[in-house]
Amino acid sequence: MARRRRSAAASALLLLCATAAIRGSSAASVAVPPIDTKPYRVLVVVEHWSDPYGLVVSSETDKFQPVVALLKAWSVPFDILRLDQQHFDATYLFRRSGGVRYGAVIWLADLSSYSKQDIASLEEATREGTGLIVVDSRLLDSSLSRLLGLKFKDFYASTETLQVTKEHFITRDIAAGKSPPAPSHDYSPRLWVQPSNAEVLITQGQHPVLTVNQLGSGNSAIWLGPSTLSTLCESGFWRNLFFRSLVWSLGYLVVPNEDYGHRIILELDDWGTADKGFLSYWRYLEPGEETVGRYLIEPLHRHHGIASAEVDTGYVDRQSKRVVSPWTQKFTDVYGLNQDYASTQKGLKNAVEAGVLDIESHGWTHMEPDLESPPGPWWAADLAGEGSMVGGIARGLWGSGT
Repeated sequence: MARRRRSAAASALLLLCATAAIRGSSAASVAVPPIDTKPYRVLVVVEHWSDPYGLVVSSETDKFQPVVALLKAWSVPFDILRLDQQHFDATYLFRRSGGVRYGAVIWLADLSSYSKQDIASLEEATREGTGLIVVDSRLLDSSLSRLLGLKFKDFYASTETLQVTKEHFITRDIAAGKSPPAPSHDYSPRLWVQPSNAEVLITQGQHPVLTVNQLGSGNSAIWLGPSTLSTLCESGFWRNLFFRSLVWSLGYLVVPNEDYGHRIILELDDWGTADKGFLSYWRYLEPGEETVGRYLIEPLHRHHGIASAEVDTGYVDRQSKRVVSPWTQKFTDVYGLNQDYASTQKGLKNAVEAGVLDIESHGWTHMEPDLESPPGPWWAADLAGEGSMVGGIARGLWGSGT
């Protein structure tokens, strides 16, 4: 009964305050404290990126790829700062308004010197609330070392079992036995760090492999020492630690309510392109409405799947020497195939209406954008020679927009 009276009194008080606010009564105005959240975006700092233009992240040449793949999978917005081309300083870390730009910085660089970088600006950003996660780095900079409360000592190799040494949010699942470390037979070199101010949460024998240095209220610097960056993706144990480190640094994480561990992404490229009608090595029949319905819509509907159609909307017409709409093309190609692009468009629209297909841009023509310059013009070029070169995959990326 007492609880009901307190609840009723609280409700009445809330209603009274709301009514007074609506009437403009200054005596009854209530100040609502602001919710202080960090920017929901992270900055990934890497030492090198194989693509000079900073567009494509390669799993073969960019060792940071597993980390950004995880961020993509978890729908975490991020930017990449590459130390081989960019200068790390406060302009990346702060907005023009003065507030921090990122809720956390994920540091993946492991250079022997950062003399050309303004790492001290990172200390300033952490004082203003930006969290720091450093993975597989010797932290050979006084600012990094100070923030993490660690110093690099040496390399080591070990197969000893990882042990939780301190209760913490990041290690909670491991301590509860939900995500135990798998037995390791990895003899690859690892980083041996010594704590000065950091708390050691997980060790491998005498070697710390996960530490946290509390920098202030709601802010910390975390160091993780997996054998490689790819381990964060390949090992459920390390993936869990990295995920919870992100939550700890940002304060929250909004992830899809889906488990993509056993899912595939189905992309169907080159709808609408002209090259399939004249290239000997790229020839095939553009699927018509009936084919799309029988072999795409029905199977996807049956298996509750959704595919992505990567469409090129510019058809290179050698007769008119123009780029025209593909969806008006109906002809028999040089290989005797009856191409009906209008029927294809109907099939694609049917698939979209059935809810089993997304339409995405694959670019314009799937060819070089310049069809006039030497050794062209391409329009009249021999398809057994130069004409066969310009429409292929190797050159087609320039005009595909991918």
